[in-house]
Amino acid sequence: MHSLQPSAGLARAWRFWQIGWRDLAIALLVGVLVAAASGLVLARPWSTVVAVGQRDSPYLDGFHRREYSAYYDALFRWSAPAAAIHVGGAGPLAPLTLRLHGESPEQTIQINSGQGWSEVTLRPGWQRVSLLPRADAWRGDVQVQLQAQARPDPADVRERGVVLGGMQIVGLAGEAVPAQMLWAGLSAALLTLLCSRLTNDHRWGMLAALLLGTVWLALLLLEGGSWRLLLMPYTARLTLVLLLALLLALLLSSLLRWLVGRGVVTMRPNVQRWLLMVLVAVFVLRLAGMFYPANPPTDVRFHVGRAWMVREGKFWELFWPNPGLTPLQWDSDVTIPRSPFYYVLTVPATYVPGADGPDLASMTFGSITDTLAVLLVALLVYRAGGGSRAAVCAALLAGVLPFGLRVSLSWGIFPTLLAQCLALLVLLLWLYWREQLHRWQVQVWLSVALAVAFLAYPTALLFFGSTWAVLVLWLAVRRDAAVLPTLNIGAVATAAALLIYYGWHLPSLLQQTLPVVFGAMGGSGELTAKMPSSADGLLALWQPLWQLYGLPLLLLAGGGAALVAIRLHCHRAMLWITAWCAAYVPFALASTAVPLIEKHTVYILPMLALLAGLLLGELGQRRAGRVVVWLLLALVVWQAGEMWLDIVVHGRR
Repeated sequence: MHSLQPSAGLARAWRFWQIGWRDLAIALLVGVLVAAASGLVLARPWSTVVAVGQRDSPYLDGFHRREYSAYYDALFRWSAPAAAIHVGGAGPLAPLTLRLHGESPEQTIQINSGQGWSEVTLRPGWQRVSLLPRADAWRGDVQVQLQAQARPDPADVRERGVVLGGMQIVGLAGEAVPAQMLWAGLSAALLTLLCSRLTNDHRWGMLAALLLGTVWLALLLLEGGSWRLLLMPYTARLTLVLLLALLLALLLSSLLRWLVGRGVVTMRPNVQRWLLMVLVAVFVLRLAGMFYPANPPTDVRFHVGRAWMVREGKFWELFWPNPGLTPLQWDSDVTIPRSPFYYVLTVPATYVPGADGPDLASMTFGSITDTLAVLLVALLVYRAGGGSRAAVCAALLAGVLPFGLRVSLSWGIFPTLLAQCLALLVLLLWLYWREQLHRWQVQVWLSVALAVAFLAYPTALLFFGSTWAVLVLWLAVRRDAAVLPTLNIGAVATAAALLIYYGWHLPSLLQQTLPVVFGAMGGSGELTAKMPSSADGLLALWQPLWQLYGLPLLLLAGGGAALVAIRLHCHRAMLWITAWCAAYVPFALASTAVPLIEKHTVYILPMLALLAGLLLGELGQRRAGRVVVWLLLALVVWQAGEMWLDIVVHGRR
């Protein structure tokens, strides 16, 4: 009897990822060292002041937006009648002091700091109320609950309780909370394993983990309480990020080896390793930034709320035209349909336990989607004849361009990124099956894939549908045999998307949306609006690109476009690139109508990375050119690091 053996590809993937005893022992040793050092540092006394409006969102639950009082020259927040203050990982505390404002004589509030409810009477004006909260023995979390009688105001529809102007927290010296030491050690151990596996050298893993641990401990020693309050709840989340990165690296390494085995790409093992490192770094940058307590992306709750609607059986409220659930854009009364496709996919995220579980799961799904889009950019560059070096350069650019980091970390544009990923996937499939488009099975698969991309987000239907139309015209001009299959695929996918979802919105799209788009292009509200003058058109095309991406990247992309023009006759993949860029022009001219986040982040950003990657790959074939390539990539990575710190740590969105 023959024993069952795994396939050769899976066996190679397992050997690549197999963790040896030496790597595991080194990771555990680093983890123990970091945990012990963190225990010594965290046992020191500390104190901090949390000012309202300055990174206070991780601690406040049930408070309204911040406001400013000119009379008191102070920022404050109204609480709801029932609110809470959470201080994660604080450990044993001396008195926790709240700065409250009494609105009337003998105003009373109820406070529970872990030892039962007590009543506090406030006098008019600002005053300090000191509490002795009880911390959780394992995690060190402190929670203070507030209840106040609602204070109605005819000019304010909000339910208001009490005014908070800040709080002061003082930590006692003593033993560190066990969970804090555990998460710190696990994070260091996982980072050691991750870097060791990616570089195939355990020394790089040790260096990365010890460097991160040193920076983390230095922040606690130098800044004390202000960093402690943010880093303690973050350590557990960082452990989850690194664990997910390990699993994703395993899957991506297997996927790359499968693609090489199928002949889709030809990459040497060292190039695969470089590409894998770029992809994992992109994932960690996105997810670690979004998981940071002081940086919640603004759209996450919106997306999770729609997923809850699907879970609770309210799918049809999302499916049918409903202006109340559709955001208003372009400063006009125009409803933009949001397909429920993304929210159906993310329903499993609503089952993740914990108060923040669904939000974190939604962020994880968005980061994976973004990482796959970066991989697709690399594969498209390779398919366009750029070579493996160009593919790695394009992937790095697509993942760390500062503007892309800003919108993904700040806004959480997850359905938009899903549309981008699916559009790039359809493009790659069309190129891969280019010689088999005459087969009906291939046309069916591509029609299904294109229809799914159209249903992901209206951006895909608008931009990618226009690109498909330009491609069909391009193929017809060249009298290419692929013109009829491509036309059939686009027609079937468009009809399916309109029939399944967008058809219900056609009256609104024809009567409101399209007139606004075309009216903005020509300054008129009619569908047949005139095009802007040549000078205005050039300015509309150039100015947003220059402001958002900078001159160096545009020069690289321009050089890549020149390569595309030169190789147009010998690489059919170049047809797609020219069609994509040509379809961007009319939407760029409609600068005040088409939202910036769609036409740049989703559409032109991956193409700029692709074009720049083609040029960098060409330059990297020469020794002097490699120096230029390394310098340019180092500049982009440096700018991305600054952008990441500005958004995540400093909150400068």
